[in-house]
Amino acid sequence: MLKLFGKWTWAPGSQQSQTASHGTDDTALHLKPIIFIGHGLGGILIKKALIIAEAEKNYQLLWDAARGVMFFAVPHRLSRYDWGRYLRLVLKINAPIPGLKPTYTMESQASANCEALLGITEEFRRLQKYLAFVKYIEGRLMPGLEAPLIDEPCSWMDAPRKLELKLDGHYLNLCKFEKQDHRAQIIGQFDTVASHLKYLIGASKALEHIDDEARAALESLCPPGFHGSLMVKEATTGAFPRLRKAFQNRAGNDSESRLLWIQGPQNPEKASFVRHVITDLIPFSAQGKVAYCLLDDSVPGRRKLEHLLRTTLHHALRIEPELIRHYLVPHFRKAIDIGALDVADDDIWTLEVLVPLWPEAVAKVTSRGVLTVVVDSFSELPVDCQQGFLKCIDDFRLTKAVHRDCLKVLLVSGEGKRPTRSRRSWVLSSFKVVKVC
Repeated sequence: MLKLFGKWTWAPGSQQSQTASHGTDDTALHLKPIIFIGHGLGGILIKKALIIAEAEKNYQLLWDAARGVMFFAVPHRLSRYDWGRYLRLVLKINAPIPGLKPTYTMESQASANCEALLGITEEFRRLQKYLAFVKYIEGRLMPGLEAPLIDEPCSWMDAPRKLELKLDGHYLNLCKFEKQDHRAQIIGQFDTVASHLKYLIGASKALEHIDDEARAALESLCPPGFHGSLMVKEATTGAFPRLRKAFQNRAGNDSESRLLWIQGPQNPEKASFVRHVITDLIPFSAQGKVAYCLLDDSVPGRRKLEHLLRTTLHHALRIEPELIRHYLVPHFRKAIDIGALDVADDDIWTLEVLVPLWPEAVAKVTSRGVLTVVVDSFSELPVDCQQGFLKCIDDFRLTKAVHRDCLKVLLVSGEGKRPTRSRRSWVLSSFKVVKVC
């Protein structure tokens, strides 16, 4: 079954392929994320399909739309011997009569297919860096087996973006969620899977798929090293639990919860909290898109409005790389045409360009899902720069975007000077302020 252009379609495999390839001239297709879900050997078929989609021009838009894969008890790391053992067990547990053993011919064919399965697994490894993955492994044993059919070593993947969890089930019922069961654990597992589907849908396509000019424009917006480092540290005690609770309490979908400002002395707890929000709380929730800026002294010129706008815009457009050509390339191309190749990045991305560009581009990103902008050490900016950023958020509200509530902002600041409230500043008066010691 495929979902093509908003409709569920069932057809034999070859007919589905023809339907999909005939529809690839629809320019909207590549804007709709495709998530693949596979169980057991079905996961291997998905790998082969993605290998073909990446390699063949007829399926290019399908590959561009692919965001990730959800695997239920899928083997990723088996030797030739292990593949043979796995296939024989699959034949046995799928026998039409319990206890019926596979025939010699069936076992011979299974052994002959081991090399092909090894080849698919190995070839797919080069594509793993482009996609996000969620892997579920067995939390219970199948009756009659002494070990999980697919254990943790067999399910291991060396993919950079992956989540791995155990579900309360064995190989055959791992992806079955029967509502008539009414067990809280089953319902909870269904909610877990649903949240991980949202995570995959929100995953950004790797930037290797944008053209050279778009990549150059993005790199000029934020050259290597421009962001500084995001050090992920374990939180200890103190303010961290209260900060986390405050953030989670304000992380709803209502319009009053989308602007949060945490104020208080700078300390390791607050720094750990910011990094925890960026790397854990947001990416693994339904609100999986995050753009952040760390305002410290690690890079010269960091405490400027230009830096804040460039950094957060860079993160936002990495999430939706298809938008780079529309929003960045025209400004980049114009500057190159005027100043030849030696034009400085700072001369391209001036406030005159960034201030009107930021609300418009962010509005387009949020039309595709929730975006959370996190700014650490916000009070380190001069007051006029703080006011300039708040005005950009206000200008976002005034755009034609119909998804205004999809922009969430978390500001974390010390006890420095802050803008005063103004009748004109709608956004400043809309922040929920949480003060910590």
